[in-house]
Amino acid sequence: MMLAYLKPLWRLPKLRVMFPPELVKFLVVGASGTVLNLGIIALIAHNTSIRDWRASCVATLIAAANNYVLNNYWTFRRRAHSGVRFLRKYISFLIVCLGGLLATTATFAAITHFLHGAMRTAVLPVWSLLFAQLIGIGVGAFSNFTFNRTITWPAAAEDRGNPTE
Repeated sequence: MMLAYLKPLWRLPKLRVMFPPELVKFLVVGASGTVLNLGIIALIAHNTSIRDWRASCVATLIAAANNYVLNNYWTFRRRAHSGVRFLRKYISFLIVCLGGLLATTATFAAITHFLHGAMRTAVLPVWSLLFAQLIGIGVGAFSNFTFNRTITWPAAAEDRGNPTE
């Protein structure tokens, strides 16, 4: 029922300019990566003594691999990479996402540092780690989309409205 209402809304030109289909797909993929990321943080926290930036970094790298594959075959499917180019562009994706990784990890570290002081505890509860990671993920998401759309999956000349390029 809700989808039946949203479909005509999506066709409104102003809405499509504000939220291009690629951005919406990128955010959906990012949401799946967020769930995966938070699940990995929870697994690491429950099964190891690692509760610092290393847990955030591992979870973010695994989620990045998931996101690259989904973005390549769904979000940017008209510009999808395959073969050797798939691997080269994956490296490009990771380099671009390094900024997001650093922002996510730094935000996580800053929030958990603050929470350690505020809660006066040596070991933070898992919910606080998940909260810190979720905020960190939000910090890196928009820049990742902007730079990956430009660098990893650049628009073809015909997509830019200039078929001679």
